[in-house]
Amino acid sequence: MATTERNFFIRMALRHLMYSASHAQSVYDMNRDVGLTSLLAIHSRLLPLFRDLIIKLVSSLEVLDFENEPIPELSLFPKFAELQHTMEQAVSAVVSVALRPDQPDIEVDGNCKDFKIFRTSRLLEDIRELQDLNWALFEVLSELIQGPAPIDDPDTEQNPVDNQDQDIGAGWRVIDDPDPDQVWVTNPNRLGNQEWVGNQDWFGNQDWGGVQDWGDNQDGGANRDWADNHDRWEDPDQERNPGNDNANAEQANADAEQVPEDTDAQNAESSGKEESWTSKKKREMISRATLSTNFIDAMIRRCKQSDFALLHETWQAAIGDIDHALSFFCGKSPDGISRRDDIARLTRSAIALMKVTRVFYSRLSNTSTHLLPFTLPHDVSSDELELMLWKTAPLARIIDDELFVLIREINCVNTITIWQQSIITQIVREMHKEFTVAWTFLKRYLVPLTPKAGHPSSAPFVFDDHFQDLKDQFYLACDNTIEFADKVEDPEF
Repeated sequence: MATTERNFFIRMALRHLMYSASHAQSVYDMNRDVGLTSLLAIHSRLLPLFRDLIIKLVSSLEVLDFENEPIPELSLFPKFAELQHTMEQAVSAVVSVALRPDQPDIEVDGNCKDFKIFRTSRLLEDIRELQDLNWALFEVLSELIQGPAPIDDPDTEQNPVDNQDQDIGAGWRVIDDPDPDQVWVTNPNRLGNQEWVGNQDWFGNQDWGGVQDWGDNQDGGANRDWADNHDRWEDPDQERNPGNDNANAEQANADAEQVPEDTDAQNAESSGKEESWTSKKKREMISRATLSTNFIDAMIRRCKQSDFALLHETWQAAIGDIDHALSFFCGKSPDGISRRDDIARLTRSAIALMKVTRVFYSRLSNTSTHLLPFTLPHDVSSDELELMLWKTAPLARIIDDELFVLIREINCVNTITIWQQSIITQIVREMHKEFTVAWTFLKRYLVPLTPKAGHPSSAPFVFDDHFQDLKDQFYLACDNTIEFADKVEDPEF
């Protein structure tokens, strides 16, 4: 019983904090501010404050000696309360923006600017994902403050908050004792195909979807100075969603090189002592907090982006998928390209098709080296934006799921069947059709970028002139791949 009574007030504050994190609908109902919150208030005030309070709380807990000194509950309690209040405000503000009662239909919301469903649905998904990350952080804080269960009392229930039966966070689960490279939070209610249709209750009957890839290298932003002084785990979602420009990637690599080594762990190892339970929990706390604060920075960045820039994330993610396929045939891969001349020619032609598809996505979204000469009209509706992603998505999907898989199999076994030849031809013809569909659709929407004052204006943007060489190369790569596939001989005949 001594363990359950430890740090009662702080555990009570954490109970309220975790309840707020898992009952967002109730929080919204109690702080309803329908349509009165602006996006500016969210990304310029609430989210930065939320991030800073997480850093402040974790920094205070990091320096405490939980094993030998009492926890200063009176000084920590206000920090928990302020964090809870700010979190509730942020959640309520996001839901107020996303679920406006006067929200027009997705086909006619082109003039709604920040309140387009295309934007607000993604913001709503972001706040739900942030609540997942925060719940995992609060679990670690509870375990750290509660302390380890007595070894000589195996019947003690190790509840991170207390030993009472509570149904907070029902439907949420966190990976226990996670691997530092695989830490992530999962919510089974969010799995499966999702459709978003209009204004519904949040976290209940509502499903928001659309083609969404918001994974970036989540730059630490304003909390970089704090995060660089701690051990950080790699965000497991970074490889899945590589949609960032090269500048951010280089900055992330530079930061990773500057992360100090875990001197505590090294000292413990050199002295032959095992790291204490408290030290492990502190490191996990810092890692979880870094995931949360980095994600908040990514949310702030996305709030400030244009509609067209939000499309770039999906196209950059497609580039990452194609790069993964190309890596199998390039570099030091042991499986590489077959030594059979006919299969090697087919493989190189397929590689050329993958590369020109990669150039297509890059030309649409790469702003790291130059300013794109085109953009989208301001009155494009959410329905049109989703269609733009829908029309351009199949090329990367066909490469990742079909063409790459088949070409890799042929190179691995060093042979090809008539059936495989036929399938390759069908795949390439499908890519030819999907490229034409995407080309035609984009031509309707991409408009010249208005030059800024003081900047020299370049030649006016003409869609056909800008993309014609790419179109010719794509069609040529398709024709060559089909031709080489037909010429490969099946050794069984």
